[in-house]
Amino acid sequence: MMLETSFLYKVIFSIIKICYKLQNYCSKVFWFLFIKPALFIAALHCPDREDIQADNSEEHQSTFLIIDTLIWSHKAIWSYLQWAFKVNGYISGVKHKYNLFEHLLTWNMNIPILGFQADKTTYSIELLYKKTERGRSCDFTWLTTHNICGEFKIISKGLNDKGEEFFMKAAWLTGEDRGKLFEVHKCFPYKGNISSGHYDKL
Repeated sequence: MMLETSFLYKVIFSIIKICYKLQNYCSKVFWFLFIKPALFIAALHCPDREDIQADNSEEHQSTFLIIDTLIWSHKAIWSYLQWAFKVNGYISGVKHKYNLFEHLLTWNMNIPILGFQADKTTYSIELLYKKTERGRSCDFTWLTTHNICGEFKIISKGLNDKGEEFFMKAAWLTGEDRGKLFEVHKCFPYKGNISSGHYDKL
């Protein structure tokens, strides 16, 4: 019976892999058709800030954009980009660190999960908001590419020793960290601890 169950989960995960490849392809098409043109338009309307790029090495070099939310055209571009990023997230099926804990909380522990590692930053965007006494309030967002760094599996869930915080323990099944354990907390990855740092995006 255990052998049959194990085989079933392998079949399920194989189907998930195929679906992921299809999702990844659809996501790339969506990015090329709906996001890339908007970023190009943003680059035309928003001044570049090459002077603050501290690292000009090829792997870290990115397009730096400034979007002023007090300017109507800039605000419209940013609203569209936010919508496009959200849609692309649904298409790709990739969960980011900000909603990862809730997603893993209900995940079937018997089904492995693909883990991603940040590769390089392609766009750095500075968002300018309302004017204050100290100047303009601002925020930053970065668009990055990611590579699969392995598969991992949730092996246990529960409360910590004090009974104050819920956490999960997971293990890498493939990749550089194969066999290594790590914990997933509510503030993951900020409280996470994975030796190779493979927790940017899972």
